[in-house]
Amino acid sequence: MTDLQPQLNIEDNTCDTSELTYEQQLTIIAEESTQAYNDQSLRLYDLIYKIIPYLANEVYTGKLSPIALWDKEWIIEGAGKVAFNWDCFDVQNLLFSPSSCMILYIFPEPIKFPEAKFAILTIDFYNKKNYYISYYTLEKSYDNSWVLGGIDIAGQMSHINYGRVSYEPTLENFKNDVLNLVSAHCHSLNFIMMIHWFKNLFRRNKDSKK
Repeated sequence: MTDLQPQLNIEDNTCDTSELTYEQQLTIIAEESTQAYNDQSLRLYDLIYKIIPYLANEVYTGKLSPIALWDKEWIIEGAGKVAFNWDCFDVQNLLFSPSSCMILYIFPEPIKFPEAKFAILTIDFYNKKNYYISYYTLEKSYDNSWVLGGIDIAGQMSHINYGRVSYEPTLENFKNDVLNLVSAHCHSLNFIMMIHWFKNLFRRNKDSKK
């Protein structure tokens, strides 16, 4: 596994695909599900909405090292046989401290709902009483619009739909949306301070590139 150093050089390196109709998406979903079942392989949907949330819960409960959340090679090796291409998949450790972590996941460009383009996982280890852990996703909808979603890791691992987004589906827009949501919903002063520190750091890094 890699070390604990955060990586703040965030690049939007997703792959482009053409938009499909609702009927075409349904056909692909059915074919992919059948193939994954026959081959006993992992779908991209499973990675986004099952594997990563499961790892996050294992880390939060102390059963797994936090490094597992951003060790790309370890995730790929552990996934085994998959029904998708790992090209354009990336993991970046945006923030890590003994009390908090924030991990960015960049997935292969979605071609069907509800696959996600990006995901951000945040865990507040300090605030265990309130079990603060969030997993937000920017998902492709059936009509090719974009939806803010996620997984209720602290609850029943159910899929959450927060509604459509009005912004372009860029990494920067999604990141800012998530940072604002986390700041508004988390009641841990320690974690909020870490989020504001990260916002300022990202802003300084962005300004230095101009």
